[in-house]
Amino acid sequence: RINYPVFVFFFFLMIRRPPRSTLFPYTTLFRSLGKRLLNKGFTTKALSEFAKSAEADTNYAEAYIYLGYTMLKEKNEVGAEASLTRAMNLDPPRPAPVLLSAFILTGRKMPVEAVALLEQFSTARAASRSTEDAAEDADAGSVDDIIDLTGIKALLDEGKIKEACSALDQGLSAALEDLGFSVLKKKRSDSIMERMKLMIENRE
Repeated sequence: RINYPVFVFFFFLMIRRPPRSTLFPYTTLFRSLGKRLLNKGFTTKALSEFAKSAEADTNYAEAYIYLGYTMLKEKNEVGAEASLTRAMNLDPPRPAPVLLSAFILTGRKMPVEAVALLEQFSTARAASRSTEDAAEDADAGSVDDIIDLTGIKALLDEGKIKEACSALDQGLSAALEDLGFSVLKKKRSDSIMERMKLMIENRE
């Protein structure tokens, strides 16, 4: 005989949509594994794990930040921009995707666009600083405290594009380094080690 109350109860559990945090229990696991691989220099494998993390939860900004960062290290700027834009839309107070996007623009010799992006972020941050969320955001520092936008804009006004790009590059590199995103150019010995790791990775 069918126990109808028990049947109805389990049927309800089957059709009820679980919370997003339990629906994708492996999202942070993929991201953590990706970070470990990235720290060891295995960017291709790390990229795969970050992609899995983003696929598991399309609203997880952290996954898109690291996905974009890893794509940037793989010199896939188009893919990096798409992932970083997604991250900025999901979590506007986070400085990392904004700084990484500005770094890409600076590398393309587009300092005006990079400064505009940083100013837009800085203005939005200033407007939201009084909110509780902004106060609790651990890594949401002011761009003005990190990069001398006034000095860079002065260089641009004088037509000193190369100098402005250099100042932006240095400021963005330092700010990203503080957040745990190294974008500094590798030395030749580092490049050789990277190629050796890639060879080992491809054999596995």
